[in-house]
Amino acid sequence: MTNSWRTWPWPIIILVSVGVVIFFTFINPGTPMQGIAILWFVTLCPGMSLVPLLKLNHFFIEVTLAIALGLSIDAIVVGIFLYSGHWSPPAALWVLIALSVIGSILQLTTSFVDPTS
Repeated sequence: MTNSWRTWPWPIIILVSVGVVIFFTFINPGTPMQGIAILWFVTLCPGMSLVPLLKLNHFFIEVTLAIALGLSIDAIVVGIFLYSGHWSPPAALWVLIALSVIGSILQLTTSFVDPTS
């Protein structure tokens, strides 16, 4: 029996966070929950969609690295939009959402491909 069940919590949390951010940003904007949802998402989700692929197997190291990587990815995406002259916060958020979803899908597919995960 493999430990593929260990890879499910973070992708599910990320995909639920994506749904919450889409709801509070594009469907029902202007609520106080919007800022909290976006802060949670941009701080943790882009990094946490990629860090488990490193298979560090230590929760605190993964979360710390995920926050640092998430904020770095945010800065890179925002810098690209800013310096290209196409500043658009909703578009930058869509790029972060796409990166997070792709990383979550990669986590789930590698858990089925790699039996040692």
